[in-house]
Amino acid sequence: MNPLSTALWFVEMYLSRQFELSAVAETCNISPEHLTRSFGQAFGMPLMTYARKRRLSEAALKLVHNEQSILSIALDVGYGSSEAFAHAFRSEFATNPHNLRTTGSLAGLNLTEPIKMNEQSLPDLEAPRLAKRPAFRVAGLKKRFTYDQRVGIPNLWEQFIPHLGEIDGQIGSATFGLCANFDDEAFDYYAAAEIDQASETGSELVTFEVPAQTYLVFTHKGHVSNIAASMSAAIGKGIPEAGKSQANGPSFELYGDRFNPITGIGEIELWLPVED
Repeated sequence: MNPLSTALWFVEMYLSRQFELSAVAETCNISPEHLTRSFGQAFGMPLMTYARKRRLSEAALKLVHNEQSILSIALDVGYGSSEAFAHAFRSEFATNPHNLRTTGSLAGLNLTEPIKMNEQSLPDLEAPRLAKRPAFRVAGLKKRFTYDQRVGIPNLWEQFIPHLGEIDGQIGSATFGLCANFDDEAFDYYAAAEIDQASETGSELVTFEVPAQTYLVFTHKGHVSNIAASMSAAIGKGIPEAGKSQANGPSFELYGDRFNPITGIGEIELWLPVED
């Protein structure tokens, strides 16, 4: 099993326990940082958030479909008291366990189903190439996004596009969707263009120094709206099949002359940092 499949298995196997991210990472044989980053990029939410949502969703089903006490259900899904369980349940579903048991209806509850990582359903990507890229510098607009709120990224691009061709020291016409500074919940996203080392930017734009790094380079083909599926395939299947592990450091989407920004259709390179 690849690391993401192992993480999904672990969550389902241990829904009745509260566990630490480090325990999942150890089982997956990767670092907690890499697991957090890979899971968030592939599935659009932090792993520990997914685990919490799965526990509470299973609890909601039990409240409606069996006669266990609320405390017993709380213990079954890893909570040490009915009070802690009720607080988490209310935060997730905007109702409390007693109300749900009384109504007996799951209508209106946004339950989280198990993620089924069927590798056969992932898009088939061409074999990646291994590339070493020296350090380079970009300038653009930056915003911090949580893994489950990436819908704001297109708006960041809309704000950035008018700057193209007007950026001091811009190198070439390619643009970069660069992800950096990952933590358990969020990451920085830059809509940017490459610039030379001596350039100064206006107050609206920020610069970022991308370190020298080894990458596996995958190609997404089709509409940009489907890029998340290609990213999932690259992280969950492509990197392990290449015998590599993801490294710390920024990753980026490279939009070159094979991508049409008007239609949103074409080829986009996915540069994912890997260990040498």
